[in-house]
Amino acid sequence: MSYRLLIIGLGDLGQRLAAEISKFAEIDELILAGRRIEFGVTFAELLAACSQIKVRFFELDAEQQDAVEQLLRDQRPDLIVQCASLFSPWYLRECQHPVAKVLRMAGFAAQIPAQLPPITTVMSAVREIDFPAPVVNCSYPDLTHPVLAQLDLAPTVGIGNVGMIQYRVQATLLQQSKLSGTEVKSDLPLVRVLAHHSQIRAAMSSIRPSDTSSCPKVFIGEGGQRADELVYAGLPLMSNRYLNALTTASGLPILQALLPNKPPLRISAPGPLGLPGGYPIKIINRLIEQIALIAFERTQVVVSTFND
Repeated sequence: MSYRLLIIGLGDLGQRLAAEISKFAEIDELILAGRRIEFGVTFAELLAACSQIKVRFFELDAEQQDAVEQLLRDQRPDLIVQCASLFSPWYLRECQHPVAKVLRMAGFAAQIPAQLPPITTVMSAVREIDFPAPVVNCSYPDLTHPVLAQLDLAPTVGIGNVGMIQYRVQATLLQQSKLSGTEVKSDLPLVRVLAHHSQIRAAMSSIRPSDTSSCPKVFIGEGGQRADELVYAGLPLMSNRYLNALTTASGLPILQALLPNKPPLRISAPGPLGLPGGYPIKIINRLIEQIALIAFERTQVVVSTFND
C-alpha cells in the first residue's frame, strides 16, 4: 500500500526529512506546508523531480488553528511530522545580536517560547477534528511534550536527542566490531538509552561530565548491561545545523514504524506520550505500546526488558 505524509515546517530539519522521506517506498505523495511560499513551491518541485513521487506545497501559518484543521481535512495524511518553530535553535547559535547572546547564556529552556506555539496549534487542531494520524514532533520534544501533556495535547512521540545518542553508541559498536559485511548490524546487541535534551551537547562533543550521575544511561543487550562510557567514545561532532543529519537518520525508523502495516520497532525516542526526556520505547501498530519502566535509585537506574 501507498501512503501520504505531511511535513509542517521547511527549515533545515524539515528539508532534510523531506528529502529522505521521499525515498520511502511506501510514500506515494508528500505534502509540504510552511510560510515561505516561493521557496516551498520550488523545493517541492525539486523534490518531486528527485524522488519521482508527487510532492505538493501548501502555504500554512502553523499558528493558525483553522488553517491547520482545513489542511488536515483536505489532505488526510497518514502521518504528520511537525518541524515548525518561530525560529530555529541554530539561529541563536549563529546570530551575533546581543539579545541572541543573552538567550544562549540563559540555556536551551529559554527557547521554549519559540518552539511551543506551532506544535500547540497543530495538536489543538488534531484534537478538535479528532484526526486519527500519529503526530511526530521535532521541536524540543523533551521539553514541549510534558507541557502539552498537561493540556491533553501530547504528540505521539518526538525524534532526535536520545535517538541521536543511541545512533552514536551503535556507530561506536560497529567501529569496534571485528565482523564485516551484512553480519555486522545483524549481530550487534540491542542498545537502549535513557537521556535528555540537556545532555545532548556534551554527548555530541564527546565531553564526559565530571559528575557521571548526569550522563545518559546506556543499556546493552536484553539484560541491560550498563555501558554509559560509549556515549563519549566517538570523536567530537560539529555543533551546528549539520547535526540535523543525525536527527534525521535516527528519526527515520520511527517515521516508518508509524506508517500503517509496519512491524514492531524497538528504539529510543524523546517525549513518548508526553513524558519529559527520552526513553527506550516499542512501537506496535502505530502506537507507543511499551515504554521501558524506569526505577530511579540512589546509585543506579534499572530498565525493564521488553517482552516480545
